[in-house]
Amino acid sequence: MEVVFCNVYAPNMESERKGLWDFIENITHSFSMPWCLGGDFNTVLDPSESKGGECNMGSARNFNLFISRSKVVDIPLHGITYTWTDFRERVSWARLDRFLISPAFLMWYPRLSQKGLLGSLSDHNVVTIGETVED
Repeated sequence: MEVVFCNVYAPNMESERKGLWDFIENITHSFSMPWCLGGDFNTVLDPSESKGGECNMGSARNFNLFISRSKVVDIPLHGITYTWTDFRERVSWARLDRFLISPAFLMWYPRLSQKGLLGSLSDHNVVTIGETVED
């Protein structure tokens, strides 16, 4: 089976992120096969995905709108709550990294989930994707 994987590294500036959402939304309509977006989206979906810093609600609204219009699914994240930290004096955390999956992808792999791994050389934790294994 062929699938499309797109790596995302969204800009820090909201206006540029909005442009990226529009671009991705336009190209994903041309994919005839299941697809997955994964990477650093540089925004959260809602305030519960950040701690210790400010949550940009406009950015979260735009991200939610992008997810809705693109018809992607934000599959469950296990292992950690936040994927990024700023390591400053007043530390903040956020879930900036994730995989977004097309419904067609989920038809082939209905038990997909994300797992966050603690410990990294970066300010981002590793997030993996795979099928949930039941005990």
